[in-house]
Amino acid sequence: MGAQLTGIAQTLRQCQDMHKVYISKYEDYIHNQLSKIKMSPEPSGQTFGLEIELVGVNKDYTFRTFSDRQFSKEYAPEIMTTNVELVTEPLKHSSLQCMIEHIDTMKKGVKGPALQIGGHPYFNLGYAKQFLNPRQRYQQLINVLKEYNTQFCVPQYNGTEYCSSGAEWEGIGTSFQFTVNTPIEEVPFFYNAAKKMAPIAMYASASSPFIDGVLSNALSTRSIVIPSVTSGGRSRWRALEPLTDEFRPVNNQEKNMYERLSQFNPNVAKYFTESTREGWLLRTVGDEHQDIQPPPTFWPSVKLQAHIINQKGIPVEVRTAEQLANTYDTAHYMLGMLSMIQQESLNLKNNESYTTTGQLDDNNVKLINFSQNIIWNNKSVHPLEIIRKFVPGMTNLERYGYSMSDIKSVQEWWKNRVNDAQHMKQTALQNQPGLVNGDQVKPETLEKMLSKHLI
Repeated sequence: MGAQLTGIAQTLRQCQDMHKVYISKYEDYIHNQLSKIKMSPEPSGQTFGLEIELVGVNKDYTFRTFSDRQFSKEYAPEIMTTNVELVTEPLKHSSLQCMIEHIDTMKKGVKGPALQIGGHPYFNLGYAKQFLNPRQRYQQLINVLKEYNTQFCVPQYNGTEYCSSGAEWEGIGTSFQFTVNTPIEEVPFFYNAAKKMAPIAMYASASSPFIDGVLSNALSTRSIVIPSVTSGGRSRWRALEPLTDEFRPVNNQEKNMYERLSQFNPNVAKYFTESTREGWLLRTVGDEHQDIQPPPTFWPSVKLQAHIINQKGIPVEVRTAEQLANTYDTAHYMLGMLSMIQQESLNLKNNESYTTTGQLDDNNVKLINFSQNIIWNNKSVHPLEIIRKFVPGMTNLERYGYSMSDIKSVQEWWKNRVNDAQHMKQTALQNQPGLVNGDQVKPETLEKMLSKHLI
């Protein structure tokens, strides 16, 4: 995001000089963080962290603003004051029930009704402007995104398109991310596998089929809008290429950074070096003098979480997914995804499967969005067929302490998974057939559609 230093540096030369300083400080920061790694995790037990984003609503399902008193350590505001993010510290879970209880306890801190959903059906640009967060961090983000006032178009059921533009659309919906602490030697393969599985994550979790009250023919309007806004009009998820690809420096500073970090792991060094090409968002004028160096600002499908690197490895954040409708689905989704990523990671490590480019990952997400087959290991395959090949191998969760009854529950959830977007469409059309003609969704239809998502 090339305009991120605008307003801090007054000339292009000053901007370039500051960027070099940022890279140098970031290199030192990453070196110090990687120096913390001493050992690999135990074979049993797994450490998870997760982020759940909720949309605040009134009793009639219209938007409401979350109050500032909810923004404690466990709660953080989003770019929209209607959205709140719940973040957990990495914890070890060894049973489905333990995980479900932990997530439910976290959600109880939200007072009043809220939706666990990928995007509110009534969301439009007018709502976005009305509920933009006034906090400095988000105002800076909004100003940066305005540099890319990109138009996007969401296809509708009746053959027309809903087109709009504006940085405020970054807040169109909510995503679901979870983080897995991973031994440094396994990070390149886990990362490559998680990146490849991004379309499967979308298939299992899509939950934003409406935009501005109108039914689209996409499962996820969010996956159309967000990349357009955050990628400067390139309309794609910003995934880096496979970590096992050859590193090609573009200048001497990158070459030196890569060589210094390679002592820990060359593939991990590649990730952190290449990520500096994305640039930084300066939140305040004094940020360049802070002791804690902020990471480059970009929205990838998989992310290495440098700020929480620890003795036992690097936390890898699995992204792309939208919110699951409830805690039960969230826990089953997370464990199934972990299992499938671990299985595919081993396949890649043993050269029994193919890595994917960022462009292929992005194309596959788009195919998923319109209920089409994806390209998997050079073949056109339905995503459910891919999932069912992984289901038997979900017994690998036993190594983390999960019981066979937990594993069978996860397997049953995944083998016939239908995402929430399809359920929403089916319910909406049963109650209001005119939606196929571009009609606005009625409040009574909205209530029947969203009751499953209400907390």
